[in-house]
Amino acid sequence: MTEEEKLATAYHESGHAVASYLLHVPIQSVYVTPGLSECVSGLTIGEIVSRNLIHQCATVAAVGAIVERIFFGDADSVACEIDNNVIEKGLLPRIEDDTKRRELKENLQQLAIEVTQRPRFRVAVKLLAEELLKQPGMRKEIQGPRATAIVRVALEA
Repeated sequence: MTEEEKLATAYHESGHAVASYLLHVPIQSVYVTPGLSECVSGLTIGEIVSRNLIHQCATVAAVGAIVERIFFGDADSVACEIDNNVIEKGLLPRIEDDTKRRELKENLQQLAIEVTQRPRFRVAVKLLAEELLKQPGMRKEIQGPRATAIVRVALEA
């Protein structure tokens, strides 16, 4: 993973974390490592469904690509493909009502854009990404409570 890829990935995953905070989806951890990087909620698909968080989780997943476009001009990373698979194969099929599923799919990009336009969203993403990249070792990781605290401070400043 090049330094540029690491930076873009840190911003991408930090975007998921900030969106998670704003949409009340738990954050278990955020990490960047060669081969796999994630913002982990720690929720199973069953918990996402039972807590009625499908819309929020799909929006969180869609935010990563938008963050890459905002900060780097494009969104062609492997992480974007993974996010799309999570949305298309993991979340949307869990919506039983065809009309509601179609409406979410049609409106998802706009919902994600609206999240990224909230006050101080970009500041929070940048701050969390910078903190993430400061972590020692190959696996750059921040646990959920600390990530949440960083995001909260950035959004409330």
